[in-house]
Amino acid sequence: LEVLLLMLETLAVARVEAVHLDLGHVAIFRHLMGQAALEPQWEAAVFEALLSKSPLQLETCLAGRVEESLGKKLQALCHLHGGTEVLGKAEGLLQDSGAEVEAALETLQQLAAAIQRRRPDLPIHFDLGELRGYRYHTGVVFAAYVPGYGRAVAKGGRYDEIGRVFGRSRPATGFSADLKTLLDLGRVEAPVFGTIYAPQADDGALEALIHELRQRGEQVIQALPGADAGPGALGCDRQLVLRQGEWQVVAVTD
Repeated sequence: LEVLLLMLETLAVARVEAVHLDLGHVAIFRHLMGQAALEPQWEAAVFEALLSKSPLQLETCLAGRVEESLGKKLQALCHLHGGTEVLGKAEGLLQDSGAEVEAALETLQQLAAAIQRRRPDLPIHFDLGELRGYRYHTGVVFAAYVPGYGRAVAKGGRYDEIGRVFGRSRPATGFSADLKTLLDLGRVEAPVFGTIYAPQADDGALEALIHELRQRGEQVIQALPGADAGPGALGCDRQLVLRQGEWQVVAVTD
């Protein structure tokens, strides 16, 4: 919940609007496939069929290879996507699937309720057949989408057992987002600054002021040793000059 809310806050800071959240849980498919005990090639075929939301392809893969009741549960994952009503349907369609599936559905219910208390206006969509990062994630997966953009603008999930190959297995949750995508979709107006020219000098006070200006969002171009072209040649509208022992920002005059 904490990491998911951090993702939403990141999008809010970037002014990405009309966000809706997609929630899934890969442990549901993982546990059902464990019961099916299919050969690797058929497990891969089932995975691809479910990934493409193809009931006919999925039925073909399962026919004669799993028990009918289990096959129906796997086929149900193709259709278990939508609003909060999906979790109620899943309880009926996936009943008697084992404690792991029940725990996954309960986790999604609790997570969605906690999010809705904090973000009541946030649309939440469930997809129990969402297998993004299946080989990597181990539990809840989540993604943020906006209208008109065909891919997730941010996504993440649970990936327990991180570090196992190094002898220290740990639970973990994280998310990723592409900064360029956030800039493209965000409504933040970049402040318009000119450019400040700084001369080349071995001066701690000058370096500190350049750092401070850049922290404020200013663009500072410092001359390279032996290549002091001057502020005009670099298109700077202001420059740093030393006056009475103190560096100051002054306008560039013709």
